[in-house]
Amino acid sequence: MTDLNNSKEKHARRDFLQTSALTAVLPAIFSVLGASPLMAAPAVQRREDIDTFDPSNYIYALSKLAEHKDDPVTPDNYYYFAWIHNTRRPPCEHNSNLFLPWHRALLYFLELALQKVDPPRTANVRIPFYNYTQMPKLPGRYPGVFERPGTILNKMWTTTGWQKSNRNNTAISSPFFSYSEDVAQLIENNPNWTKSNLGTRGSINGFAGGAKPKGGKGAVETPQHDWMHDQGIGGLLQQTTTAAFDPIFWSFHAYIDLIFERWIERYGTRNIEPMGAELNNMPKKILVKDVLDVTKLGYEYPPAPLEKPKSQLSVGVGSMGSFAQQAPLIARNAGEEVGEVYKTYNFTIPAPGFKAAPFVIKNAKILPDDSYHGYLYLHPKSVTFNPEDDLFRERYLADHFSVLSMSSMPGMSMKTDLSFDLFSEMFRIAEQYQGQEWVITVTVVGIGVGPGLKTAEALPDKKDEVLGKSEMLFIE
Repeated sequence: MTDLNNSKEKHARRDFLQTSALTAVLPAIFSVLGASPLMAAPAVQRREDIDTFDPSNYIYALSKLAEHKDDPVTPDNYYYFAWIHNTRRPPCEHNSNLFLPWHRALLYFLELALQKVDPPRTANVRIPFYNYTQMPKLPGRYPGVFERPGTILNKMWTTTGWQKSNRNNTAISSPFFSYSEDVAQLIENNPNWTKSNLGTRGSINGFAGGAKPKGGKGAVETPQHDWMHDQGIGGLLQQTTTAAFDPIFWSFHAYIDLIFERWIERYGTRNIEPMGAELNNMPKKILVKDVLDVTKLGYEYPPAPLEKPKSQLSVGVGSMGSFAQQAPLIARNAGEEVGEVYKTYNFTIPAPGFKAAPFVIKNAKILPDDSYHGYLYLHPKSVTFNPEDDLFRERYLADHFSVLSMSSMPGMSMKTDLSFDLFSEMFRIAEQYQGQEWVITVTVVGIGVGPGLKTAEALPDKKDEVLGKSEMLFIE
């Protein structure tokens, strides 16, 4: 990471030259990839779970692609595809409903390059996905292939060559997210592609994100995507300008793409918008509508559907008396980290009968140099806020969020509304505590400082402006 930090100015200075060079050689790039982006797609092959099959051909193809590591203008080397994501002119798509289609297109073009790098051995290579919702088969933080010394999957690209990856490496004792109670619930609660009605369940920005120019992070991008970049994996993935220099990026985003595909299987494509939008910065012109049928892109995912989500109304008080459905899991993943109190919201518990209970934070800032994350606690006003206490956290930790840093560009929103679906928690609380005063306490942790930090230290001069106004809504 040190090499990349020291070379940030070097990368910035050459961005303009690289962009100009790319414009000049676009005809050559098109000829390499074919006249139409979909014409080159081979027969359909399956993207597999990297922890359950032999990825040796994928590793070989990625290693061959990395032999030419520093050419940003021809699509036959690793650096080119990492540069597409990491460049600031224009940046990768985040904080809008183009987030999922854009990353799908990037993985597709990388896959084409992998297949062409040394056929026939690489002709059927597909990017395997990293299922972060499942414990690795072998002890460790990641599937074993990412921890195998000497392979490209255990390395990162720096300006001085390939070095051992600096991603987080502490072993975990539980999966990052519950497959049945989080990913499946995410899909079930977010049938809208772009915008949700606050009278219904789900993210305020829908499944995919808000429409430009205002934009907004959708249910997939935060917390799961951003939290995994920031805390689950860390290292180079903590910054969008370096993320793709760590090869785990591709398998991580292949799983994000699998979630995207499961949503399409559930709801179809007719509500996806904008169909005719061009996905910027790709080696060839490609539109949103071109990437909605993965079989035309030459791949598919295992057919086993996501487990049916459990009804949140069936989730009762946990063994510690928890009112928060995911509290124990979130607490384990957070470790000893609690952050600093950023904002509190006082409210009175209403009578049962409401149909939705979103807590909304408006205009959360996306910072150009700092990722940040935080936790939502839901507790009685009469109970002293004490997140350092394990019993308090198990009982009152309700949700978490993460906002990944992103380079600012003209015309791109650097704010997002965050919404938290607290219906199941409020439903249980209303049955027993109607009329009582309760509090939502939000804590924030800045990146790279460590547990127990003070928000003002982590986010200097930004404490009063990172998160906007908040509101707890009970909708009948």
